Amino acid sequence: MDRNLRGGINRFDRRRQSFIRYRCFNQREDRFIWKLYIDTEGTLWAGGCMGGSLYKYNREADRFEVFDPALRDVLTISEDRSGQLWAGTYQKLVKLGKNGTGHQFYDINFSVRAIYEDVSRQFWIGTEGGGLLKFEPEKGNICADHGERRTAEQLRAEYRRR
Repeated sequence: MDRNLRGGINRFDRRRQSFIRYRCFNQREDRFIWKLYIDTEGTLWAGGCMGGSLYKYNREADRFEVFDPALRDVLTISEDRSGQLWAGTYQKLVKLGKNGTGHQFYDINFSVRAIYEDVSRQFWIGTEGGGLLKFEPEKGNICADHGERRTAEQLRAEYRRR
């Protein structure tokens, strides 16, 4: 699969030597599919930005379907060691509910570009403008600059001072 800034997702069919286009719709066509991710269960996810949605690939129907119509601007998708899916948007870190509902939102106030759980189960958030943040999911704490805990508002105020 390949992302395509002209709209949808393209998959190269080696047998036919041609591309198959998958279009993503949530009231309108999402033309900016930014992230593709395959989870440990083999499910393919696609995140759209510029107002785009989060999509889940339906293998039986051979199409991408909206996971939650209210979830927008998904820039990154990741999975922790317990199998929990996470997404990052322009402003938030999102702990995804299994069936498209019951998400938990954490204000980061910077674009979340990367989500990573290291071997010691430390949770790291790479942001645009806010640097590398340590996140404590069980408490909802954000830590930056040598482990000092800060709220999202404190991080935003510090960024404005720079």
